[in-house]
Amino acid sequence: MASFREIFTVVIDPHNSNEVNREQRKKIHSFDVMNNGAPEHKVDILILGDGYTKNEMKKFANDAKHFTDEIFKTHPFKEHRNDFNVRAIEVISEESGIDKPGKNIWKNTALGCQYDFFGSARYVLTQENRTMRDIAGTVPYDFITILINDDRYGGGGIYNLYTTCYTKPDKAGMEWQMDYVYVHEFGHSFGGLGDEYYSSQV
Repeated sequence: MASFREIFTVVIDPHNSNEVNREQRKKIHSFDVMNNGAPEHKVDILILGDGYTKNEMKKFANDAKHFTDEIFKTHPFKEHRNDFNVRAIEVISEESGIDKPGKNIWKNTALGCQYDFFGSARYVLTQENRTMRDIAGTVPYDFITILINDDRYGGGGIYNLYTTCYTKPDKAGMEWQMDYVYVHEFGHSFGGLGDEYYSSQV
């Protein structure tokens, strides 16, 4: 039986100017997808987007709502819906879609997400952690999900880091796949769940 002990703790007071960087950042537009109360009493999920151009912000807002609805139709989140807030930040990329290094496709995006991580064509992550955290830090959050404006099946989720998921089905009628990927990858990030592919030989 493992035992845990506190090694380090610190209290950050946002009203203490010595602990908070107050330099002016460019204005970022955020909006509530689901608001159930003050951040200090809720689990706060933040949705960012990568590969969405300025003209695709309406799609991003619709995607944020869609995937929020999906996660809270799923057990055990369904039973705990009122314990969560969901916010989204409009992150504007210069180009639509994200990098696919294996196909020599490169896109100028805000968060630098790309397929082909860990040698897997469908694994999506970013190495632009500072950029992502600078944007995310403009609102309260506990967990980050990044919606990928691309049609290649893929996503990723690392415990206590973030989740990624594609948002454009490659064929009509295949929307269920991206919904499955979103919930699956969120399980890795939020709960540290491992993979059990009972439906394949992997």
